[in-house]
Amino acid sequence: MHIGFEHFRHLKHVKSLTLNRCMYITDECIGKLHLLAGTLQHLEVTSCGNVTDKGLLQLKDLSLLETLRLFDLPAVKDKTGTVHLLEKYLPNCQIDAEGI
Repeated sequence: MHIGFEHFRHLKHVKSLTLNRCMYITDECIGKLHLLAGTLQHLEVTSCGNVTDKGLLQLKDLSLLETLRLFDLPAVKDKTGTVHLLEKYLPNCQIDAEGI
C-alpha cells in the first residue's frame, strides 16, 4: 500500500517514523521513504513481514538518519549482509538490528 506514501512529498518536519506490525508495508513503501530524506532522523521498522533485504537497502538515501531500529523482519534473508551494507551507506546512523 505505497499509494499514501506520496503524501510524504510535501511534509517538511517529519523527524521520526515508526512502522510497526504493518502487514501491508512492502519494499515499494520503504522505497518511498526517500521523500523524507531531507528531514527523517529516526526510523523504526518492526514486524513488517513483507519488507525484504531489497527494501531495506533502499534506506541508503536517508543520509540524515541518526537511528535505525530493525526488528522481526522475517522476509529479510541475508540479515548480516544487509546490516553491513546499511552501516556502510549510513555511517552516521546508529543501527539497532539485534533482532532482525
